Amino acid sequence: MPERRRALITGASGAIGQAVALSLAEQGFEVWLGCKSRIEEASALRDKILNLGASAQVLPFDVTDYESCQSRIGSLVAEHGPVSALVHCAGIVGHKLMLRTMPEDWNAVLATNLSGFYHVSRAVLRGMIQQRSGSIVAIGSVVGNRGLEGQTAYTASKAGLVGAARSLAREVGSYNIRVNVVAPGWIDAGMNSERDVEKVLARIPMQRAGTPEDVAPLVSFLCSPAASYITGAEIPVSGGLDV
Repeated sequence: MPERRRALITGASGAIGQAVALSLAEQGFEVWLGCKSRIEEASALRDKILNLGASAQVLPFDVTDYESCQSRIGSLVAEHGPVSALVHCAGIVGHKLMLRTMPEDWNAVLATNLSGFYHVSRAVLRGMIQQRSGSIVAIGSVVGNRGLEGQTAYTASKAGLVGAARSLAREVGSYNIRVNVVAPGWIDAGMNSERDVEKVLARIPMQRAGTPEDVAPLVSFLCSPAASYITGAEIPVSGGLDV
Protein backbone atom coordinates (compact mmCIF):
# COMPACT_ATOMS: atom_id res chain seq x y z
CA MET A 1 0.00 0.00 0.00
CA PRO A 2 1.55 3.37 -0.98
CA GLU A 3 2.56 5.75 1.81
CA ARG A 4 -0.05 8.41 2.53
CA ARG A 5 0.83 11.84 1.20
CA ARG A 6 0.13 14.82 3.42
CA ALA A 7 -0.38 18.42 2.35
CA LEU A 8 -0.45 21.49 4.57
CA ILE A 9 -2.33 24.48 3.14
CA THR A 10 -2.06 27.81 4.93
CA GLY A 11 -4.92 30.22 4.43
CA ALA A 12 -7.09 27.18 3.74
CA SER A 13 -10.28 29.01 4.67
CA GLY A 14 -9.79 31.54 1.87
CA ALA A 15 -11.12 31.09 -1.64
CA ILE A 16 -7.86 29.97 -3.27
CA GLY A 17 -6.92 27.88 -0.24
CA GLN A 18 -10.24 26.05 -0.35
CA ALA A 19 -9.92 25.30 -4.05
CA VAL A 20 -6.36 24.04 -3.57
CA ALA A 21 -7.36 21.85 -0.63
CA LEU A 22 -10.19 20.23 -2.60
CA SER A 23 -7.92 19.65 -5.59
CA LEU A 24 -5.21 18.04 -3.47
CA ALA A 25 -7.77 15.91 -1.62
CA GLU A 26 -9.00 14.65 -4.99
CA GLN A 27 -5.39 13.70 -5.76
CA GLY A 28 -5.35 11.51 -2.68
CA PHE A 29 -3.58 13.82 -0.25
CA GLU A 30 -4.50 13.98 3.41
CA VAL A 31 -4.93 17.72 3.83
CA TRP A 32 -4.15 19.82 6.88
CA LEU A 33 -6.23 22.99 6.72
CA GLY A 34 -4.21 25.78 8.26
CA CYS A 35 -6.19 28.86 9.30
CA LYS A 36 -5.95 31.68 11.79
CA SER A 37 -9.51 32.76 12.57
CA ARG A 38 -12.08 31.51 10.06
CA ILE A 39 -12.52 28.21 11.85
CA GLU A 40 -16.12 27.71 10.73
CA GLU A 41 -15.20 27.99 7.03
CA ALA A 42 -12.27 25.62 7.51
CA SER A 43 -14.46 23.14 9.39
CA ALA A 44 -17.06 23.21 6.63
CA LEU A 45 -14.29 22.54 4.09
CA ARG A 46 -13.02 19.65 6.20
CA ASP A 47 -16.50 18.12 6.28
CA LYS A 48 -16.81 18.50 2.52
CA ILE A 49 -13.48 16.72 2.01
CA LEU A 50 -14.45 13.96 4.42
CA ASN A 51 -17.70 13.48 2.50
CA LEU A 52 -15.60 12.93 -0.62
CA GLY A 53 -13.90 10.02 1.13
CA ALA A 54 -10.61 11.84 1.67
CA SER A 55 -8.86 12.77 4.91
CA ALA A 56 -8.67 16.27 6.37
CA GLN A 57 -8.28 18.10 9.64
CA VAL A 58 -8.37 21.74 10.70
CA LEU A 59 -5.11 23.14 12.04
CA PRO A 60 -5.61 26.55 13.70
CA PHE A 61 -2.42 28.62 13.97
CA ASP A 62 -1.09 32.05 13.06
CA VAL A 63 1.51 32.07 10.26
CA THR A 64 2.95 35.32 11.64
CA ASP A 65 3.83 33.59 14.93
CA TYR A 66 7.04 31.59 14.53
CA GLU A 67 6.66 29.60 17.73
CA SER A 68 3.04 28.73 16.96
CA CYS A 69 4.02 27.41 13.55
CA GLN A 70 6.82 25.25 14.92
CA SER A 71 4.67 23.90 17.75
CA ARG A 72 1.41 23.16 15.93
CA ILE A 73 2.94 21.85 12.72
CA GLY A 74 5.74 20.06 14.55
CA SER A 75 3.34 18.13 16.78
CA LEU A 76 1.35 16.88 13.78
CA VAL A 77 4.50 15.89 11.90
CA ALA A 78 5.72 14.01 14.96
CA GLU A 79 2.39 12.17 15.23
CA HIS A 80 1.63 11.47 11.57
CA GLY A 81 4.89 11.81 9.66
CA PRO A 82 6.46 14.37 7.31
CA VAL A 83 4.53 16.66 5.03
CA SER A 84 4.75 15.86 1.32
CA ALA A 85 3.48 19.24 0.11
CA LEU A 86 3.22 22.72 1.58
CA VAL A 87 1.08 25.37 -0.11
CA HIS A 88 1.38 28.86 1.37
CA CYS A 89 -1.90 30.58 0.49
CA ALA A 90 -2.16 32.78 3.57
CA GLY A 91 -2.02 36.42 2.58
CA ILE A 92 -3.43 39.88 3.12
CA VAL A 93 -3.53 42.81 0.70
CA GLY A 94 -3.79 46.17 2.45
CA HIS A 95 -4.74 48.72 -0.24
CA LYS A 96 -2.98 51.92 0.83
CA LEU A 97 -0.77 54.50 -0.80
CA MET A 98 2.76 54.56 0.63
CA LEU A 99 2.19 57.91 2.37
CA ARG A 100 -0.86 56.46 4.11
CA THR A 101 0.83 53.19 5.01
CA MET A 102 1.75 53.16 8.69
CA PRO A 103 4.49 50.88 10.03
CA GLU A 104 1.91 48.52 11.50
CA ASP A 105 0.21 48.23 8.09
CA TRP A 106 3.48 47.47 6.33
CA ASN A 107 4.60 44.98 8.97
CA ALA A 108 1.26 43.14 8.99
CA VAL A 109 1.39 42.49 5.24
CA LEU A 110 5.01 41.32 5.22
CA ALA A 111 4.53 39.26 8.38
CA THR A 112 1.71 37.25 6.80
CA ASN A 113 2.76 37.04 3.17
CA LEU A 114 6.54 36.76 3.42
CA SER A 115 7.60 35.93 6.98
CA GLY A 116 4.75 33.43 7.13
CA PHE A 117 6.34 31.59 4.22
CA TYR A 118 9.59 31.34 6.19
CA HIS A 119 7.83 30.21 9.36
CA VAL A 120 5.84 27.37 7.80
CA SER A 121 8.59 26.27 5.41
CA ARG A 122 11.05 25.92 8.26
CA ALA A 123 8.51 23.86 10.19
CA VAL A 124 8.19 21.24 7.42
CA LEU A 125 11.64 21.25 5.82
CA ARG A 126 13.43 18.91 8.21
CA GLY A 127 10.85 16.18 7.60
CA MET A 128 11.02 16.71 3.83
CA ILE A 129 14.81 16.47 3.95
CA GLN A 130 14.63 13.26 5.98
CA GLN A 131 12.26 11.66 3.48
CA ARG A 132 14.25 13.22 0.61
CA SER A 133 11.20 14.53 -1.21
CA GLY A 134 8.65 17.32 -1.05
CA SER A 135 7.03 20.21 -2.84
CA ILE A 136 6.60 23.75 -1.56
CA VAL A 137 4.35 26.13 -3.48
CA ALA A 138 3.92 29.78 -2.56
CA ILE A 139 1.01 31.79 -3.88
CA GLY A 140 2.54 34.98 -5.24
CA SER A 141 1.04 37.58 -7.55
CA VAL A 142 1.78 39.10 -10.94
CA VAL A 143 2.05 42.50 -9.19
CA GLY A 144 5.26 41.24 -7.60
CA ASN A 145 6.90 41.85 -10.99
CA ARG A 146 4.77 44.71 -12.31
CA GLY A 147 4.00 46.81 -9.24
CA LEU A 148 0.65 48.43 -8.56
CA GLU A 149 -0.26 51.76 -7.05
CA GLY A 150 -1.69 51.49 -3.58
CA GLN A 151 -0.10 48.10 -3.00
CA THR A 152 3.51 48.82 -2.15
CA ALA A 153 3.63 46.52 0.86
CA TYR A 154 1.74 43.74 -0.93
CA THR A 155 3.97 44.04 -4.01
CA ALA A 156 7.11 43.96 -1.86
CA SER A 157 5.92 40.83 -0.07
CA LYS A 158 5.09 38.99 -3.29
CA ALA A 159 8.36 39.99 -4.96
CA GLY A 160 10.15 38.77 -1.86
CA LEU A 161 8.40 35.42 -2.11
CA VAL A 162 9.90 34.83 -5.55
CA GLY A 163 13.42 35.53 -4.34
CA ALA A 164 12.96 33.40 -1.24
CA ALA A 165 11.50 30.50 -3.22
CA ARG A 166 14.29 30.54 -5.80
CA SER A 167 16.99 30.65 -3.14
CA LEU A 168 15.32 27.84 -1.18
CA ALA A 169 14.99 25.79 -4.38
CA ARG A 170 18.77 25.96 -4.75
CA GLU A 171 19.30 24.99 -1.12
CA VAL A 172 17.11 21.88 -1.07
CA GLY A 173 17.09 20.66 -4.67
CA SER A 174 19.61 17.92 -3.94
CA TYR A 175 17.09 16.44 -1.47
CA ASN A 176 14.48 16.19 -4.24
CA ILE A 177 12.50 19.04 -2.71
CA ARG A 178 10.98 21.46 -5.20
CA VAL A 179 10.01 25.07 -4.47
CA ASN A 180 7.88 27.10 -6.86
CA VAL A 181 5.66 30.17 -6.98
CA VAL A 182 2.24 30.39 -8.62
CA ALA A 183 1.46 34.01 -9.48
CA PRO A 184 -2.25 34.72 -9.98
CA GLY A 185 -3.47 37.85 -11.67
CA TRP A 186 -6.84 39.34 -10.83
CA ILE A 187 -8.72 36.52 -9.12
CA ASP A 188 -12.34 36.88 -8.07
CA ALA A 189 -11.63 35.59 -4.58
CA GLY A 190 -13.34 38.07 -2.31
CA MET A 191 -10.50 40.58 -1.96
CA ASN A 192 -11.18 42.68 -5.07
CA SER A 193 -14.70 43.95 -4.40
CA GLU A 194 -13.59 47.59 -4.16
CA ARG A 195 -11.62 47.59 -7.39
CA ASP A 196 -12.77 49.25 -10.62
CA VAL A 197 -13.85 46.08 -12.45
CA GLU A 198 -14.12 47.56 -15.93
CA LYS A 199 -10.72 49.22 -15.67
CA VAL A 200 -9.04 45.98 -14.59
CA LEU A 201 -10.74 43.82 -17.20
CA ALA A 202 -9.60 46.18 -19.94
CA ARG A 203 -6.01 45.26 -19.05
CA ILE A 204 -6.59 41.49 -19.20
CA PRO A 205 -6.27 39.97 -22.71
CA MET A 206 -8.75 37.21 -21.84
CA GLN A 207 -11.27 39.86 -20.68
CA ARG A 208 -12.33 38.09 -17.51
CA ALA A 209 -11.31 37.71 -13.92
CA GLY A 210 -9.77 34.44 -12.88
CA THR A 211 -11.29 32.07 -10.37
CA PRO A 212 -9.75 30.03 -7.55
CA GLU A 213 -10.48 26.98 -9.70
CA ASP A 214 -8.16 28.42 -12.37
CA VAL A 215 -5.32 28.45 -9.85
CA ALA A 216 -5.81 25.17 -7.99
CA PRO A 217 -5.00 22.72 -10.85
CA LEU A 218 -1.57 24.29 -11.39
CA VAL A 219 -0.81 24.10 -7.68
CA SER A 220 -1.87 20.45 -7.62
CA PHE A 221 0.30 19.74 -10.64
CA LEU A 222 3.34 21.29 -8.95
CA CYS A 223 2.70 19.11 -5.90
CA SER A 224 2.51 15.97 -8.03
CA PRO A 225 5.24 13.64 -9.38
CA ALA A 226 4.41 14.94 -12.87
CA ALA A 227 6.24 18.16 -11.92
CA SER A 228 9.32 16.35 -10.63
CA TYR A 229 11.76 18.44 -12.71
CA ILE A 230 10.24 21.87 -12.06
CA THR A 231 11.74 24.00 -9.32
CA GLY A 232 12.58 27.64 -8.76
CA ALA A 233 9.86 28.67 -11.20
CA GLU A 234 7.35 31.49 -11.03
CA ILE A 235 4.32 30.59 -13.13
CA PRO A 236 1.58 33.16 -13.82
CA VAL A 237 -2.14 32.38 -13.86
CA SER A 238 -3.34 35.74 -15.05
CA GLY A 239 -5.30 35.56 -18.29
CA GLY A 240 -2.41 37.44 -19.87
CA LEU A 241 -2.28 40.30 -17.36
CA ASP A 242 1.44 39.67 -16.95
CA VAL A 243 2.14 40.01 -20.70
